[in-house]
Amino acid sequence: MRYRVKGSFTIEAAFIIPIIIFGIVGLIWAVFYLYNSVKVTADADMAVFMAEKEYALDRMPDSHVENDIEREINGYFGAGVESAYVERDGRSIIASIKVGLDLPEEGILGSIVSGLRSIEHVSEADIPNKTGITRIVKAASELIKDILPDKKDDGGKGK
Repeated sequence: MRYRVKGSFTIEAAFIIPIIIFGIVGLIWAVFYLYNSVKVTADADMAVFMAEKEYALDRMPDSHVENDIEREINGYFGAGVESAYVERDGRSIIASIKVGLDLPEEGILGSIVSGLRSIEHVSEADIPNKTGITRIVKAASELIKDILPDKKDDGGKGK
């Protein structure tokens, strides 16, 4: 007994399978792109926070400072850090991070992703004066005293 297989199934699969694979690869790339975008934002915000801490501890001079933070950031998928710096000028701190994605520059795919070759984020913060920082710390410590129970109430014994 002879079985005949229709050739239309093979032709349909030849059209459908590349579309499915292209969709899966596109979805994976979109997830990596979103991860890198969020990580760039978080790294820039953390750089500003660390610079504010350095200023509060009097480790950062009052004059214009530019700090290269490129060696401190890593962990991007399919991307490399193009430029990264923290700059302090007067009473403001600016952190900028630019990440270049490793994408093709030629062909059909290169023209599709032409505007998505790099991710850049700039975070800014104004430094409060020393008395402002002192007031913030005092207010926070008063709130913490109100929220947390006093440890002397239980005589050092657990409940």
